[in-house]
Amino acid sequence: MLIEVKGVHKTYDNGQPLHVLKGIDLSIEKGEFVSIMGASGSGKSTLLNILGILDNYDEGEYYIDGTLIKGLSEKEAAHLSLLHRVNLNNVFCKYDGKPDLFEVEAVAGFGWLHINDAYSHSWEGEPIPTDANWITSKAGLNFNFNLGEKKAWTVAVKPAITWCMTKLDRHHIQFDANQAAWEITAGVVYHFKNSNGTHYLVNGCSHASEIAALNATIGSMEAEAASKDRALQNAQNTINDLEKALNDCKNKKPVVQKPVEDLDIVINFRQSSYRIDALQMVNIDRLAKFMKKNKDAKVVVKGYASPEGDKTFNEKLSQKRADAIKNKLVKDYKIAEDRIIATGEGVGSVFDTPKFNRASICVAK
Repeated sequence: MLIEVKGVHKTYDNGQPLHVLKGIDLSIEKGEFVSIMGASGSGKSTLLNILGILDNYDEGEYYIDGTLIKGLSEKEAAHLSLLHRVNLNNVFCKYDGKPDLFEVEAVAGFGWLHINDAYSHSWEGEPIPTDANWITSKAGLNFNFNLGEKKAWTVAVKPAITWCMTKLDRHHIQFDANQAAWEITAGVVYHFKNSNGTHYLVNGCSHASEIAALNATIGSMEAEAASKDRALQNAQNTINDLEKALNDCKNKKPVVQKPVEDLDIVINFRQSSYRIDALQMVNIDRLAKFMKKNKDAKVVVKGYASPEGDKTFNEKLSQKRADAIKNKLVKDYKIAEDRIIATGEGVGSVFDTPKFNRASICVAK
């Protein structure tokens, strides 16, 4: 007889005694299928809890394979395992500082299994001693669904296989499919907020994306520093050229010329630019005053460019420089447009120093 129940009674005392099971007798043979039916509240669940050793009974006797079941504790059937988890998403897809919506973990480890004679009675026809201890191994996968914007909740499904790795007639450990059992568990986990203010681990700045961003920032800063060094060197070269030109002017013998009514003005521009700097406005103002004072005077504006760049670009740039002065005289000083002739001369050779040819020469007569 596999299961035998004799005169089992069970009473719950919730302020008022409730006698649920009253002298239950039941016998079940090995391999026999049995169903328990009854009205709601008749004690079906209570009887199943007692048969599954989830609850104790008050009176009577309950045997499993001839072993009396009475007053058992969890320690008489316990399984303790030491398991290690590896997040496969982090291994193969890298960790970007925040859990993915779906993650897979590999789980493996060893454990200790304690079984008393109420749970184990024979293995492959051999009797199991009372209070047997076993070495176990477990391997499985955890399928985690991390929910919510803050990833505080995880719904997990965990299939696994557990081996009993010791046999009665052997003194060594081995894996045996005949001593294995499948299990699957599922549940919901809430992750409490930790010291970094999140519900998950933040691994400093070791993330690949943050390192790439920092490297990009460093590269940009290095390029900006190199550009400023070049600009500083160009400025120093310009200063040297101006100092040389100034010294040449100081050492040059003055040439006395007869005063003429014509006015020659040079307007300088920055490299590759046709915008008039504020420092050049004093010459524009002189030219405008001359044109207003001499109502019949006309001015010829010739734009030039230095040799940098290709020919087509320099021709267009020289024309834009001449037009810039013309537009300034027309719009700001109200000089009639038909009194101004603006032409682009391309690369200039008026001055020996190439960069000084970034100019427009205005001749008013």
